[in-house]
Amino acid sequence: MPTRRQKLPIEFECDKLILDLVNVLPSQDKLYDLLSPKTLKTFDDYVSGLYNLNLSPRQSTRDVGTSTPTKFNGCEMEESKLELQCNGVEIKLLNGSSPNSSPDSCLLAKKKEDLIQHLNRKISSLNVEQKTIAEEILVNDSLGSTIATTVSQKLRSIDSTKFRTFVDDVGHITSLLLSLSARLARADNVLLNTGDDSCNEKRLLEMKRSRLLEQLEEAKRLKEDIDRRGAIVCKILEENLSSDEYRDFEFFLNMKAKLIVDSRNITDKVVLTEEQITALKETFIQKVKL
Repeated sequence: MPTRRQKLPIEFECDKLILDLVNVLPSQDKLYDLLSPKTLKTFDDYVSGLYNLNLSPRQSTRDVGTSTPTKFNGCEMEESKLELQCNGVEIKLLNGSSPNSSPDSCLLAKKKEDLIQHLNRKISSLNVEQKTIAEEILVNDSLGSTIATTVSQKLRSIDSTKFRTFVDDVGHITSLLLSLSARLARADNVLLNTGDDSCNEKRLLEMKRSRLLEQLEEAKRLKEDIDRRGAIVCKILEENLSSDEYRDFEFFLNMKAKLIVDSRNITDKVVLTEEQITALKETFIQKVKL
């Protein structure tokens, strides 16, 4: 059954490792909020229901769910020690090699190291999926071009122009809605983790959130207007195209929005995962003058 984007196996593995790590972290550890926030809003919380995401490409080429790669970006991942270079600072993740390390601290370090490795694998898999989506966008755009040619041949010039304008507007409003909702989600997440003692910071965040919410509501009203004009275009197409041609149009239009949503979803996941890796690395960093 066609469905919206499904999580990859490596994403489930990372979720499990994050839970395992959080369960042994010392209380008040700053990693808590980033790895396991009490509330984590995403763009989908603000635009759910606006699009039909229960679609699949006609011939899916995705094969990105592997969770057992051994190399990423030419860097081998070792079990006992992982050495990385980041912004001129040498980072060494030692697997219990410090003579002053307690068993508990060694276990914690091992869990962090294991999680970093899996998070890197997650990013690698997400990047592969993002590339696949880009290829699917090209295929869908090709279908759209074929439909546009058919429309220009069967419809009046003015109706053909309405069709092209509508298709362009769908792409623009979808990107705008996702951008605003992603920014609003980030503002809400920061606001939820801002203490009452930071009154000025909280006030500024609330003002930013209010502006973004107003902009998002305005974008939703624009989408409603586009949808109303789109209903007229769809009626014209249905009357002039064959049933197969009209089904192709419906598929193309829904898939256009879905692929934009899926691409944004993956982009946000990569950004969050990179932030988690950075925070984990910072707990290991040993500054060395190069």
